Amino acid sequence: MSIEGSDLAIVSFAVHVALLIYRPNVKVNTGSATEGGLYPYRNYVYIVSIVIPILLASLAFASPISYTPLTNWCYLSTEAVWCRLALSWVPRYIIIVAIFVIYGCVYRHVTKQYSVVARRLRGGKKGERLWKRYLKMLTFILFSNVELASDVSSEVSGPQKFGLNDAYNSFKTRRTIAERQMKLIFIYPISYVFLWIAPLVVHAMDLKYGTSRRPVMWITFIAAFMQPFNCTVDTLVFLLREKPWKNEVNTGFEFTPPAQNQPAVKNQEPDHASTSGSEMDFMDFLNT
Repeated sequence: MSIEGSDLAIVSFAVHVALLIYRPNVKVNTGSATEGGLYPYRNYVYIVSIVIPILLASLAFASPISYTPLTNWCYLSTEAVWCRLALSWVPRYIIIVAIFVIYGCVYRHVTKQYSVVARRLRGGKKGERLWKRYLKMLTFILFSNVELASDVSSEVSGPQKFGLNDAYNSFKTRRTIAERQMKLIFIYPISYVFLWIAPLVVHAMDLKYGTSRRPVMWITFIAAFMQPFNCTVDTLVFLLREKPWKNEVNTGFEFTPPAQNQPAVKNQEPDHASTSGSEMDFMDFLNT
């Protein structure tokens, strides 16, 4: 049940990011924060995240052989093929494909926005070939020194040169912030896919050979290690992404009397409690 719940959490995060990118103006004011993405539908997400894992875990008992003690854990039996496929692996395959599609579309949308703004400010040629774009996406995710979009080479001449160059430099600064944020966003799907590669290979071998031959031990060892290692990686990703130790904790109420002869302070915009400053720069840039 917990495994299927984490799968749904990963795909929910992907849908949440996609909605933030494609529908940045759809937001809900919660009083202390402004939230977008899946936040308006959070109650439905909570219900689905609880009901679906319970249902998938419980339907296994419809088979005479539901769960069986394996070498390193108790899981769905390899003898009940339909059980493993319908209740575990097919949903996981769908989630992995959905992750690639959603984040591929997000990457394409963001790079397209960058290219349009860069061409308006500095000129230059249009786009790249499809295979080059996806190769750059892969290298962007894996390497820290790869940028989302290359700078165009043409310069602006005439009286507008200095003003446009300043605007372009400002655009590059914001783009750097957004690139850093994009790399952090991609940590979730990349770590998820990485952790499930070995178990997926073992599952494919089970489907092909069943119990008719001995398992390949080295890949079985890796898959057995990756299953509990999920928790470790999830924790590390959370700490790297959220940095909870930086959050300030309010330990009590402190009253500060107003200073005399001080001008009144205007009402400020609410802080974005769950959306970091770099994320807001990213969303504001896409809006602009």
